[in-house]
Amino acid sequence: MKPRAVVLGLLVVGFGLASVPGMAQQLAEASRERVVPAGDYVIVAEVGGGKSELLIAAPSVVTGTWRFWIRLHDASSDLVIRDPADGRTVASMPVDRLASGDWSPYLDILTAVMEVPTAAMVEVRMIGFPQVALGTQTPVGALNLTPVLSSDIPFRVRRLNKAVGHLSILEGRFGEAQDTYYTYCTAFMIAPSHALTAHHCVERGLEGRYAKLVMGFVDETAPDGAGRHEVAIMAQSRALDVALLAVTPPVPAAAAFRLADQEPEPERELLVYQHFEGAPMAVSQDADCLTTGNLFDGPFHIKDGTGHNEAGVVFGHGCDTTKSSSGAPVVDRHTLLVVGLHQRGYGVSGAQENRALRLDALRTFVTQSLETDR
Repeated sequence: MKPRAVVLGLLVVGFGLASVPGMAQQLAEASRERVVPAGDYVIVAEVGGGKSELLIAAPSVVTGTWRFWIRLHDASSDLVIRDPADGRTVASMPVDRLASGDWSPYLDILTAVMEVPTAAMVEVRMIGFPQVALGTQTPVGALNLTPVLSSDIPFRVRRLNKAVGHLSILEGRFGEAQDTYYTYCTAFMIAPSHALTAHHCVERGLEGRYAKLVMGFVDETAPDGAGRHEVAIMAQSRALDVALLAVTPPVPAAAAFRLADQEPEPERELLVYQHFEGAPMAVSQDADCLTTGNLFDGPFHIKDGTGHNEAGVVFGHGCDTTKSSSGAPVVDRHTLLVVGLHQRGYGVSGAQENRALRLDALRTFVTQSLETDR
């Protein structure tokens, strides 16, 4: 998927650095910020009287503040940003910044709504959020991860490390020093040539970009682990926050997880294999690493011009996870079968539940994706 701009009514949404003067410089200054195309997070609807409402949603991975880049051609007044939940004003942008295009103030609400003239040309190109907010998975209590090679990890658990991969994607080079910025996530094999990860890890696409998957990275002195692999997106779902990756060359058939046959019951003991940024693999297996029994809706996404959340496709768990744990396998501690795909932490530090895609939704996605690929 290449960066693009899409015309939707009065809107231009997408990701186009070259077409907007000064945007590349503004982006370079945000060296510690993750930036994604805005298109799939924007809705516009006419409300009458020559006015339209513009609704912009934060990507599902955001657990802190966020902002958007907007330009309103021929703007004649300040832009008022409101919380659609209660109508209160949370921020505003002065008219002189709108005409040339600029970032909004950082927002701490999940969706923002603005009223704009229906006849105006509005450009919403990017959504940005601090790098620290990306995939920062809220631990339950103190962070308690054990290196997978530790003697505290049973052999039957350690031996599956070659089925877990450290996914790194080069996002770009920023600032005067041209520092490189990577997205780091976790992925896991379900077949010799197929891996799963979270959609938000690859939402900008992989075509033409440097991306690698290192399997079995368990020791800093062996950075290639059990082997480096190229990856491409086979199928993806923003609504479920999951992606199926084609992996080349294939891994050995034994280095793959199997999906469980049924959903885990509440308080089922779990394990989560994961990576923290560039660190070797670790496992969450403490006493809090349990299913909570609570279900949640999936990420906000756009369908048929309106916003949706798939109901009840995510379950809560108490396993300690960190930044870059997104896409990790959530595994039944007794059977070592996958019961979910870890997606994100919940809210701010101190929240008590992390979230993972439910087994039924995961299995259906995989089955349909592989059938389509035949």
